[in-house]
This record gives sequence, C-alpha cells and structure tokens, in this order.
Amino acid sequence: MANGETQQQATVVNRQHNSHARDEREQDMQHIREALRGLRYGTVNIIIQDGVVVQIDRTEKRRVRQRDAK
Repeated sequence: MANGETQQQATVVNRQHNSHARDEREQDMQHIREALRGLRYGTVNIIIQDGVVVQIDRTEKRRVRQRDAK
C-alpha cells in the first residue's frame, strides 16, 4: 500500500509541476505578445537559457519625415 501511495503522491507532484510550467510558458507568451503589440518597424529578441525565457528586448524604429532638400 505504501508503494501505491508514493506513486499517487509523485503523480500529484508531477501534475502540479506540469501545471506550473504551463502557466510560466503562457506568461512568457503573453510578454512576447506585449512586445510585438503595436510594433511597426523594429525587432523583438528573446533570450532563452536552459529552455527558459530570461529576457525579452524590444527595439523600435520610428521613421521621421525628412525635410525636402533645396
């Protein structure tokens, strides 16, 4: 019986871990969506270490109208 209980406990812990990992991935995706939102010209760089998003950089370029050269 103890072995069966141990397996059940391990299953519960694995489900909690998987649920937490899913939540973190969804949060990462939300941050990426936010970085992309409204971007017309520029880049979004996503830094990943050991399979984990650790940094998101957004660089936006804004075009300004040039004066007519005379």
